Amino acid sequence: MVDGLLTIRRFFRTVPLVSPDRHKEFEVALADLKFDDEDAVLAAYDKITHMGGFDSFCDWVFHLGDKTTNLRALATLTLCKLADDRKQKTHWIPGSRQEAVNTLAGRLSPSGIAALLETFGAKPKNHEFLQFLAESDRYCMAGAMYLGKGGDDPSSECDELAADAYAQAVVAYTRDGRYAHGLEICASVAGVYTQAGEPRLAAAIYLSVAQACTHAAKSDLEVAAPGTRPNWHSLAAEAYEMAARIYDDAGLPEQVAAAYAQAAAAYMQGGRQEEAANTYMRVAQICTQIATAYEQAAKADNRAGLDQKAFAMASDARAAYEMAGTTYEMAAKEHAAKPLGLHSLAAQVDERAAQAYENAGKYELAANAYMRAGQGYSASHDTRAVEVYEKAVTAYTRAGRRDLAAIATERLAQAHEQAEKPTSGTRKVTGELRKMRSERLSISRSQ
Repeated sequence: MVDGLLTIRRFFRTVPLVSPDRHKEFEVALADLKFDDEDAVLAAYDKITHMGGFDSFCDWVFHLGDKTTNLRALATLTLCKLADDRKQKTHWIPGSRQEAVNTLAGRLSPSGIAALLETFGAKPKNHEFLQFLAESDRYCMAGAMYLGKGGDDPSSECDELAADAYAQAVVAYTRDGRYAHGLEICASVAGVYTQAGEPRLAAAIYLSVAQACTHAAKSDLEVAAPGTRPNWHSLAAEAYEMAARIYDDAGLPEQVAAAYAQAAAAYMQGGRQEEAANTYMRVAQICTQIATAYEQAAKADNRAGLDQKAFAMASDARAAYEMAGTTYEMAAKEHAAKPLGLHSLAAQVDERAAQAYENAGKYELAANAYMRAGQGYSASHDTRAVEVYEKAVTAYTRAGRRDLAAIATERLAQAHEQAEKPTSGTRKVTGELRKMRSERLSISRSQ
Protein backbone atom coordinates (compact mmCIF):
# COMPACT_ATOMS: atom_id res chain seq x y z
CA MET A 1 0.00 0.00 0.00
CA VAL A 2 1.26 3.49 -0.85
CA ASP A 3 -0.86 6.36 0.48
CA GLY A 4 -3.66 3.84 0.83
CA LEU A 5 -3.34 2.70 -2.78
CA LEU A 6 -2.51 -0.81 -3.92
CA THR A 7 0.71 -0.97 -5.92
CA ILE A 8 1.02 -3.41 -8.80
CA ARG A 9 4.30 -5.13 -9.65
CA ARG A 10 5.10 -4.30 -13.22
CA PHE A 11 7.06 -6.18 -15.84
CA PHE A 12 6.78 -3.53 -18.50
CA ARG A 13 8.76 -0.58 -19.73
CA THR A 14 10.49 1.36 -16.93
CA VAL A 15 12.22 4.09 -18.91
CA PRO A 16 10.43 7.27 -20.00
CA LEU A 17 8.48 6.66 -23.16
CA VAL A 18 8.72 10.21 -24.46
CA SER A 19 12.24 11.21 -25.49
CA PRO A 20 13.90 14.36 -24.11
CA ASP A 21 13.60 15.98 -27.55
CA ARG A 22 9.86 15.36 -27.64
CA HIS A 23 9.51 16.66 -24.08
CA LYS A 24 11.24 19.83 -25.24
CA GLU A 25 8.87 20.10 -28.22
CA PHE A 26 5.91 19.84 -25.85
CA GLU A 27 7.27 22.48 -23.47
CA VAL A 28 8.05 24.93 -26.26
CA ALA A 29 4.58 24.55 -27.78
CA LEU A 30 2.90 25.54 -24.52
CA ALA A 31 5.47 27.94 -23.07
CA ASP A 32 3.66 31.17 -23.96
CA LEU A 33 0.07 29.91 -23.89
CA LYS A 34 -2.39 32.40 -22.37
CA PHE A 35 -5.46 30.61 -21.05
CA ASP A 36 -7.66 33.71 -21.34
CA ASP A 37 -7.22 33.59 -25.15
CA GLU A 38 -9.81 31.15 -26.52
CA ASP A 39 -8.22 30.84 -29.98
CA ALA A 40 -4.78 30.18 -28.51
CA VAL A 41 -6.14 27.51 -26.17
CA LEU A 42 -8.00 25.74 -28.99
CA ALA A 43 -4.90 25.85 -31.19
CA ALA A 44 -2.74 24.40 -28.42
CA TYR A 45 -5.31 21.69 -27.77
CA ASP A 46 -5.26 20.69 -31.43
CA LYS A 47 -1.47 20.85 -31.66
CA ILE A 48 -0.65 18.59 -28.71
CA THR A 49 -3.10 15.91 -29.85
CA HIS A 50 -0.95 15.58 -32.99
CA MET A 51 2.43 15.45 -31.27
CA GLY A 52 4.33 12.19 -31.66
CA GLY A 53 5.32 11.92 -28.01
CA PHE A 54 1.78 12.54 -26.82
CA ASP A 55 0.51 9.95 -29.28
CA SER A 56 3.06 7.34 -28.17
CA PHE A 57 2.29 7.87 -24.49
CA CYS A 58 -1.42 7.46 -25.19
CA ASP A 59 -0.74 4.16 -27.00
CA TRP A 60 1.27 2.89 -24.05
CA VAL A 61 -1.12 3.63 -21.18
CA PHE A 62 -4.59 3.36 -22.78
CA HIS A 63 -5.65 0.26 -24.71
CA LEU A 64 -9.45 0.50 -24.98
CA GLY A 65 -11.77 2.78 -26.93
CA ASP A 66 -10.90 4.85 -29.96
CA LYS A 67 -7.57 6.62 -29.94
CA THR A 68 -8.95 10.02 -30.93
CA THR A 69 -11.17 10.14 -27.84
CA ASN A 70 -8.25 9.12 -25.63
CA LEU A 71 -5.96 11.77 -27.11
CA ARG A 72 -8.57 14.49 -26.64
CA ALA A 73 -9.28 13.47 -23.05
CA LEU A 74 -5.56 13.46 -22.27
CA ALA A 75 -5.16 16.87 -23.93
CA THR A 76 -7.99 18.26 -21.78
CA LEU A 77 -6.32 17.05 -18.59
CA THR A 78 -2.86 18.20 -19.67
CA LEU A 79 -4.04 21.74 -20.38
CA CYS A 80 -6.00 21.81 -17.11
CA LYS A 81 -2.85 20.88 -15.19
CA LEU A 82 -0.86 23.58 -16.94
CA ALA A 83 -3.56 26.18 -16.23
CA ASP A 84 -3.61 25.15 -12.56
CA ASP A 85 0.18 25.44 -12.35
CA ARG A 86 0.00 28.94 -13.79
CA LYS A 87 -2.98 29.94 -11.60
CA GLN A 88 -5.10 30.61 -14.71
CA LYS A 89 -8.69 29.73 -15.59
CA THR A 90 -9.67 26.59 -17.48
CA HIS A 91 -13.00 27.62 -19.04
CA TRP A 92 -11.68 27.79 -22.64
CA ILE A 93 -10.18 24.29 -22.49
CA PRO A 94 -12.31 21.88 -24.60
CA GLY A 95 -13.95 18.94 -22.87
CA SER A 96 -15.07 18.19 -19.33
CA ARG A 97 -12.24 17.58 -16.90
CA GLN A 98 -14.13 14.99 -14.86
CA GLU A 99 -15.46 13.19 -17.93
CA ALA A 100 -11.91 13.01 -19.26
CA VAL A 101 -10.71 11.44 -15.99
CA ASN A 102 -13.50 8.87 -15.97
CA THR A 103 -13.07 8.05 -19.66
CA LEU A 104 -9.35 7.38 -19.36
CA ALA A 105 -9.70 5.50 -16.06
CA GLY A 106 -11.73 2.83 -17.81
CA ARG A 107 -9.21 2.49 -20.63
CA LEU A 108 -5.96 2.09 -18.71
CA SER A 109 -3.71 -0.73 -19.88
CA PRO A 110 -1.89 -2.90 -17.31
CA SER A 111 1.22 -0.82 -18.01
CA GLY A 112 -0.83 2.34 -17.57
CA ILE A 113 -2.24 1.21 -14.21
CA ALA A 114 1.24 0.37 -12.93
CA ALA A 115 2.64 3.69 -14.15
CA LEU A 116 -0.23 5.67 -12.64
CA LEU A 117 0.17 4.07 -9.22
CA GLU A 118 3.91 4.72 -9.27
CA THR A 119 3.20 8.47 -9.17
CA PHE A 120 1.89 8.26 -5.60
CA GLY A 121 3.73 7.96 -2.32
CA ALA A 122 6.76 9.62 -0.78
CA LYS A 123 9.03 8.92 -3.77
CA PRO A 124 6.94 9.06 -6.96
CA LYS A 125 8.59 7.98 -10.18
CA ASN A 126 9.12 10.87 -12.53
CA HIS A 127 7.50 10.00 -15.83
CA GLU A 128 4.83 11.28 -18.21
CA PHE A 129 1.86 10.90 -15.87
CA LEU A 130 3.44 13.51 -13.59
CA GLN A 131 3.94 15.86 -16.52
CA PHE A 132 0.54 15.45 -18.13
CA LEU A 133 -1.87 15.02 -15.17
CA ALA A 134 -2.43 17.05 -11.99
CA GLU A 135 -2.20 15.19 -8.68
CA SER A 136 -5.95 15.54 -8.07
CA ASP A 137 -6.75 14.12 -11.51
CA ARG A 138 -4.34 11.21 -11.02
CA TYR A 139 -5.98 10.29 -7.70
CA CYS A 140 -9.43 10.64 -9.27
CA MET A 141 -8.36 8.41 -12.15
CA ALA A 142 -7.11 5.79 -9.69
CA GLY A 143 -10.38 6.02 -7.77
CA ALA A 144 -12.47 5.61 -10.91
CA MET A 145 -10.27 2.70 -12.01
CA TYR A 146 -10.72 0.91 -8.67
CA LEU A 147 -14.44 1.69 -8.68
CA GLY A 148 -14.80 -0.06 -12.02
CA LYS A 149 -12.78 -3.06 -10.87
CA GLY A 150 -14.86 -3.29 -7.68
CA GLY A 151 -18.00 -3.59 -9.78
CA ASP A 152 -16.39 -6.45 -11.72
CA ASP A 153 -15.24 -8.25 -8.55
CA PRO A 154 -17.24 -7.30 -5.42
CA SER A 155 -15.07 -9.57 -3.24
CA SER A 156 -11.90 -7.57 -3.98
CA GLU A 157 -10.37 -4.71 -1.99
CA CYS A 158 -11.15 -2.32 -4.80
CA ASP A 159 -14.00 -0.47 -3.08
CA GLU A 160 -11.76 0.35 -0.13
CA LEU A 161 -8.95 1.40 -2.46
CA ALA A 162 -11.36 3.58 -4.45
CA ALA A 163 -12.40 5.36 -1.24
CA ASP A 164 -8.76 5.97 -0.33
CA ALA A 165 -7.97 7.34 -3.78
CA TYR A 166 -10.95 9.70 -3.87
CA ALA A 167 -10.09 10.91 -0.37
CA GLN A 168 -6.57 11.78 -1.49
CA ALA A 169 -8.09 13.54 -4.49
CA VAL A 170 -10.15 15.74 -2.16
CA VAL A 171 -7.00 16.70 -0.26
CA ALA A 172 -5.26 17.56 -3.54
CA TYR A 173 -8.28 19.55 -4.76
CA THR A 174 -8.37 21.43 -1.45
CA ARG A 175 -4.72 22.39 -1.77
CA ASP A 176 -5.58 23.68 -5.25
CA GLY A 177 -8.46 25.72 -3.81
CA ARG A 178 -11.13 23.39 -5.23
CA TYR A 179 -12.41 21.59 -2.13
CA ALA A 180 -16.07 21.88 -3.22
CA HIS A 181 -15.27 20.18 -6.52
CA GLY A 182 -13.61 17.31 -4.69
CA LEU A 183 -16.66 16.82 -2.51
CA GLU A 184 -18.93 16.88 -5.55
CA ILE A 185 -17.01 13.93 -6.95
CA CYS A 186 -17.25 12.07 -3.64
CA ALA A 187 -20.99 12.75 -3.51
CA SER A 188 -21.35 11.30 -6.99
CA VAL A 189 -19.41 8.15 -6.05
CA ALA A 190 -21.31 7.80 -2.77
CA GLY A 191 -24.53 8.07 -4.75
CA VAL A 192 -23.46 5.13 -6.91
CA TYR A 193 -22.94 2.99 -3.81
CA THR A 194 -26.20 4.16 -2.23
CA GLN A 195 -28.21 3.28 -5.34
CA ALA A 196 -26.52 -0.13 -5.32
CA GLY A 197 -27.77 -0.69 -1.76
CA GLU A 198 -24.31 -0.28 -0.20
CA PRO A 199 -24.65 2.58 2.31
CA ARG A 200 -21.62 1.44 4.30
CA LEU A 201 -19.43 1.80 1.21
CA ALA A 202 -21.01 5.20 0.51
CA ALA A 203 -20.20 6.35 4.03
CA ALA A 204 -16.69 4.91 3.74
CA ILE A 205 -15.94 7.46 1.01
CA TYR A 206 -16.48 10.31 3.48
CA LEU A 207 -14.75 8.52 6.35
CA SER A 208 -11.70 8.20 4.12
CA VAL A 209 -11.93 11.90 3.25
CA ALA A 210 -12.06 12.77 6.95
CA GLN A 211 -9.03 10.62 7.73
CA ALA A 212 -7.11 12.07 4.78
CA CYS A 213 -7.88 15.62 5.94
CA THR A 214 -6.72 14.77 9.47
CA HIS A 215 -3.47 13.40 8.06
CA ALA A 216 -3.07 16.52 5.92
CA ALA A 217 -3.44 18.68 9.04
CA LYS A 218 -0.44 16.94 10.59
CA SER A 219 1.60 17.25 7.39
CA ASP A 220 0.83 20.95 6.93
CA LEU A 221 2.01 21.81 10.43
CA GLU A 222 5.52 21.18 9.18
CA VAL A 223 5.38 22.68 5.69
CA ALA A 224 2.73 25.42 5.51
CA ALA A 225 2.48 28.81 7.17
CA PRO A 226 -0.51 29.11 9.56
CA GLY A 227 -2.34 31.66 7.44
CA THR A 228 -2.03 29.65 4.25
CA ARG A 229 -3.26 26.19 5.20
CA PRO A 230 -6.94 25.14 5.20
CA ASN A 231 -8.68 24.24 8.44
CA TRP A 232 -8.23 20.55 7.75
CA HIS A 233 -9.87 19.49 11.00
CA SER A 234 -13.05 21.40 10.14
CA LEU A 235 -13.08 19.79 6.70
CA ALA A 236 -12.67 16.40 8.38
CA ALA A 237 -15.61 17.19 10.66
CA GLU A 238 -17.82 18.05 7.71
CA ALA A 239 -16.87 14.77 6.01
CA TYR A 240 -17.72 12.81 9.17
CA GLU A 241 -21.11 14.56 9.22
CA MET A 242 -21.73 13.50 5.62
CA ALA A 243 -21.00 9.90 6.61
CA ALA A 244 -23.38 10.26 9.56
CA ARG A 245 -26.19 11.43 7.26
CA ILE A 246 -25.70 8.41 5.00
CA TYR A 247 -25.84 6.09 8.01
CA ASP A 248 -28.96 7.90 9.21
CA ASP A 249 -30.71 7.43 5.87
CA ALA A 250 -29.78 3.74 6.04
CA GLY A 251 -31.23 3.32 9.55
CA LEU A 252 -27.91 2.63 11.31
CA PRO A 253 -28.19 4.75 14.49
CA GLU A 254 -25.09 3.47 16.30
CA GLN A 255 -22.93 4.26 13.28
CA VAL A 256 -24.62 7.68 13.12
CA ALA A 257 -23.63 8.40 16.72
CA ALA A 258 -20.06 7.22 16.14
CA ALA A 259 -19.62 9.39 13.03
CA TYR A 260 -21.03 12.48 14.75
CA ALA A 261 -18.74 11.85 17.75
CA GLN A 262 -15.77 11.86 15.38
CA ALA A 263 -17.10 15.05 13.80
CA ALA A 264 -17.36 16.71 17.21
CA ALA A 265 -13.78 15.78 18.09
CA ALA A 266 -12.57 17.13 14.73
CA TYR A 267 -14.44 20.41 15.24
CA MET A 268 -12.69 20.77 18.60
CA GLN A 269 -9.30 20.21 17.01
CA GLY A 270 -10.20 22.81 14.41
CA GLY A 271 -10.96 25.38 17.09
CA ARG A 272 -14.70 25.45 16.41
CA GLN A 273 -15.86 24.78 19.96
CA GLU A 274 -19.48 25.79 19.58
CA GLU A 275 -19.99 23.53 16.56
CA ALA A 276 -18.25 20.75 18.50
CA ALA A 277 -20.57 21.23 21.46
CA ASN A 278 -23.68 21.26 19.27
CA THR A 279 -22.50 18.03 17.67
CA TYR A 280 -21.81 16.39 21.04
CA MET A 281 -25.39 17.29 22.02
CA ARG A 282 -26.61 15.52 18.90
CA VAL A 283 -24.52 12.46 19.81
CA ALA A 284 -26.01 12.45 23.31
CA GLN A 285 -29.57 12.67 22.00
CA ILE A 286 -28.99 9.82 19.53
CA CYS A 287 -27.40 7.63 22.22
CA THR A 288 -30.35 8.34 24.52
CA GLN A 289 -32.78 7.26 21.80
CA ILE A 290 -30.79 4.07 21.19
CA ALA A 291 -30.68 3.32 24.92
CA THR A 292 -34.46 3.76 25.16
CA ALA A 293 -34.95 1.41 22.22
CA TYR A 294 -32.75 -1.24 23.86
CA GLU A 295 -34.63 -0.85 27.15
CA GLN A 296 -37.95 -1.41 25.42
CA ALA A 297 -36.54 -4.38 23.51
CA ALA A 298 -35.19 -5.86 26.75
CA LYS A 299 -38.66 -5.75 28.32
CA ALA A 300 -40.14 -7.62 25.36
CA ASP A 301 -37.25 -10.06 24.99
CA ASN A 302 -35.39 -11.59 27.91
CA ARG A 303 -32.32 -12.42 25.86
CA ALA A 304 -29.13 -11.55 27.70
CA GLY A 305 -27.30 -8.50 26.51
CA LEU A 306 -30.05 -6.05 25.61
CA ASP A 307 -30.16 -4.46 29.07
CA GLN A 308 -26.36 -4.18 29.07
CA LYS A 309 -26.50 -2.49 25.69
CA ALA A 310 -29.10 -0.07 27.01
CA PHE A 311 -26.87 0.73 29.99
CA ALA A 312 -23.82 1.22 27.75
CA MET A 313 -25.65 3.59 25.40
CA ALA A 314 -27.05 5.57 28.34
CA SER A 315 -23.49 5.91 29.68
CA ASP A 316 -22.33 7.09 26.26
CA ALA A 317 -25.14 9.65 26.26
CA ARG A 318 -24.09 11.04 29.64
CA ALA A 319 -20.46 11.21 28.53
CA ALA A 320 -21.46 13.08 25.37
CA TYR A 321 -23.58 15.53 27.37
CA GLU A 322 -20.61 16.17 29.66
CA MET A 323 -18.33 16.75 26.66
CA ALA A 324 -20.90 19.15 25.25
CA GLY A 325 -20.93 21.04 28.54
CA THR A 326 -17.15 21.27 28.66
CA THR A 327 -16.96 22.44 25.06
CA TYR A 328 -19.73 25.02 25.49
CA GLU A 329 -17.74 26.39 28.45
CA MET A 330 -14.70 26.81 26.21
CA ALA A 331 -16.79 28.60 23.60
CA ALA A 332 -18.32 30.90 26.22
CA LYS A 333 -14.87 31.90 27.49
CA GLU A 334 -13.83 32.74 23.93
CA HIS A 335 -16.87 35.01 23.49
CA ALA A 336 -16.23 36.74 26.81
CA ALA A 337 -12.54 37.29 26.01
CA LYS A 338 -13.20 39.10 22.74
CA PRO A 339 -12.34 42.83 22.65
CA LEU A 340 -15.98 43.89 22.71
CA GLY A 341 -16.74 41.49 25.56
CA LEU A 342 -19.80 39.68 24.21
CA HIS A 343 -21.16 39.00 27.69
CA SER A 344 -24.74 38.26 26.67
CA LEU A 345 -23.64 35.81 23.97
CA ALA A 346 -21.19 34.17 26.37
CA ALA A 347 -24.02 33.86 28.90
CA GLN A 348 -26.25 32.09 26.37
CA VAL A 349 -23.50 29.58 25.63
CA ASP A 350 -22.83 29.08 29.36
CA GLU A 351 -26.53 28.41 29.81
CA ARG A 352 -26.35 25.70 27.15
CA ALA A 353 -23.33 24.27 28.99
CA ALA A 354 -25.38 24.13 32.17
CA GLN A 355 -28.24 22.33 30.46
CA ALA A 356 -25.81 19.78 29.01
CA TYR A 357 -24.25 19.19 32.44
CA GLU A 358 -27.71 18.70 33.96
CA ASN A 359 -28.48 16.05 31.35
CA ALA A 360 -25.20 14.37 32.30
CA GLY A 361 -26.18 14.40 35.98
CA LYS A 362 -23.31 16.80 36.81
CA TYR A 363 -25.34 19.22 38.91
CA GLU A 364 -22.53 21.18 40.52
CA LEU A 365 -20.92 21.80 37.13
CA ALA A 366 -24.34 22.81 35.83
CA ALA A 367 -24.82 25.25 38.70
CA ASN A 368 -21.37 26.77 38.13
CA ALA A 369 -22.28 27.33 34.48
CA TYR A 370 -25.61 28.89 35.44
CA MET A 371 -23.74 31.23 37.79
CA ARG A 372 -21.43 32.34 34.98
CA ALA A 373 -24.46 32.82 32.73
CA GLY A 374 -26.06 34.95 35.43
CA GLN A 375 -22.96 37.12 35.66
CA GLY A 376 -22.92 37.55 31.88
CA TYR A 377 -26.58 38.48 31.71
CA SER A 378 -26.20 40.89 34.64
CA ALA A 379 -23.26 42.60 32.92
CA SER A 380 -25.51 43.11 29.90
CA HIS A 381 -28.46 44.25 32.06
CA ASP A 382 -30.38 41.24 30.78
CA THR A 383 -33.35 40.14 32.89
CA ARG A 384 -32.59 36.50 32.08
CA ALA A 385 -30.11 36.67 34.95
CA VAL A 386 -33.01 36.06 37.35
CA GLU A 387 -34.01 32.82 35.62
CA VAL A 388 -30.51 31.34 35.47
CA TYR A 389 -29.72 32.22 39.09
CA GLU A 390 -32.91 30.40 40.09
CA LYS A 391 -31.65 27.38 38.16
CA ALA A 392 -28.26 27.69 39.86
CA VAL A 393 -29.93 27.55 43.29
CA THR A 394 -31.83 24.40 42.28
CA ALA A 395 -28.76 22.72 40.77
CA TYR A 396 -26.55 23.44 43.79
CA THR A 397 -29.28 22.06 46.03
CA ARG A 398 -29.48 18.86 43.95
CA ALA A 399 -25.70 18.57 44.20
CA GLY A 400 -25.91 18.86 48.00
CA ARG A 401 -23.99 22.15 48.02
CA ARG A 402 -26.13 24.25 50.35
CA ASP A 403 -23.28 26.69 50.94
CA LEU A 404 -23.07 27.49 47.24
CA ALA A 405 -26.86 27.51 46.96
CA ALA A 406 -26.86 30.29 49.56
CA ILE A 407 -24.45 32.35 47.48
CA ALA A 408 -26.59 31.73 44.40
CA THR A 409 -29.64 32.88 46.34
CA GLU A 410 -27.89 36.16 47.18
CA ARG A 411 -27.04 36.64 43.50
CA LEU A 412 -30.67 35.94 42.68
CA ALA A 413 -31.74 38.69 45.06
CA GLN A 414 -29.33 41.11 43.41
CA ALA A 415 -30.66 40.13 39.99
CA HIS A 416 -34.20 40.88 41.12
CA GLU A 417 -33.06 44.30 42.31
CA GLN A 418 -31.37 45.00 38.99
CA ALA A 419 -34.30 43.73 36.93
CA GLU A 420 -36.64 46.52 37.99
CA LYS A 421 -36.74 49.50 40.26
CA PRO A 422 -37.48 48.58 43.84
CA THR A 423 -41.14 48.62 44.69
CA SER A 424 -42.81 47.31 47.79
CA GLY A 425 -43.33 44.01 45.95
CA THR A 426 -39.75 43.61 44.77
CA ARG A 427 -38.39 44.69 48.16
CA LYS A 428 -40.48 41.93 49.68
CA VAL A 429 -39.11 39.34 47.19
CA THR A 430 -35.55 40.53 47.79
CA GLY A 431 -36.01 40.37 51.54
CA GLU A 432 -37.36 36.82 51.36
CA LEU A 433 -34.44 35.74 49.17
CA ARG A 434 -31.93 37.16 51.62
CA LYS A 435 -33.72 35.39 54.45
CA MET A 436 -33.43 32.13 52.45
CA ARG A 437 -29.71 32.77 52.00
CA SER A 438 -29.21 33.28 55.72
CA GLU A 439 -31.07 30.07 56.48
CA ARG A 440 -29.00 28.13 53.91
CA LEU A 441 -25.75 29.51 55.33
CA SER A 442 -26.69 28.64 58.91
CA ILE A 443 -27.64 25.09 57.84
CA SER A 444 -24.41 24.59 55.90
CA ARG A 445 -22.30 25.85 58.84
CA SER A 446 -24.03 23.52 61.29
CA GLN A 447 -23.34 20.46 59.09
